[in-house]
Amino acid sequence: MTVEKIRRLLLIPSPRQWKKGTQPTKQTAVGYFAGIIALGITIFSVIPKSPPPPTVQAYDLSSERRAEFLEILRIPQETGLASLRVGCIAWSETSCIAAGEFLRLFSEAGWKISGNQVYKMEPSLPERGISVVTRNDDKPRLSEPPPHLGTWAVMSKSSSIITMALKYMDNPVHFSSDPGLEDNTLGIYFGPDTPAIASMTSDQRSIRRPLMDLLKAGILIEQGCLSPPVDRCLAQLKSWSTTVESYLADGKLGQSPINAWAATSTDPKVFSRETIEKQQNLLIGLFLGLN
Repeated sequence: MTVEKIRRLLLIPSPRQWKKGTQPTKQTAVGYFAGIIALGITIFSVIPKSPPPPTVQAYDLSSERRAEFLEILRIPQETGLASLRVGCIAWSETSCIAAGEFLRLFSEAGWKISGNQVYKMEPSLPERGISVVTRNDDKPRLSEPPPHLGTWAVMSKSSSIITMALKYMDNPVHFSSDPGLEDNTLGIYFGPDTPAIASMTSDQRSIRRPLMDLLKAGILIEQGCLSPPVDRCLAQLKSWSTTVESYLADGKLGQSPINAWAATSTDPKVFSRETIEKQQNLLIGLFLGLN
């Protein structure tokens, strides 16, 4: 259909007709066009719109989300990572139910659970969502900050892995300390549920996801290097380092991580725990966007 036919169909006057038209005729035409516009707006406003996607809650462990959580939290038993003390707020039934569901998830993923139960607590400053809690014996002796600034917390490898998993799954995470925790025990404390909040884009998620597996592999190799024979350990360490170099080489994380990794290189015939810990911390920092 040509423009001219559309004009005639809609009774739109041509420039010549408009020029010759009287004032009342022009006013009638303007009113007609205004009516058409109003009709269009009305029709558009009543057209059913797609409902917004439902808000995902932090404690949602539906089948697909649970399977992904399980995959990224899974650890080998030989890593020597901390046991988990799972707790909830005594007056929040939802937090305790969520704590129980996550306890089963952590256990299935290979984490040791202190007491094999959920502990009910009365925290002085309750938080919504999950808090990763350490004893903090080794934290710098600094003055305790006021409540609005949070709490000093030392990031162990165990707390780093769980923090990375929570952030990957868009779960808000808080940090706190508990002097009552036992040796080599990490607290995972649950408050009232809260909406999940994306902390990284989908591209960042896909780029950083391999860092979690590389970190776990490095921790496992480090644990194996603590006892003889060392030759096998060094071979695994060299292979792991080469894998990390290949991952960084594509430059998706920039040139700085490549340079930083190269700076940690050491004699491949000598195991250095200090070196491998620096390399692991580099991977953690890259995932969390700290480097």
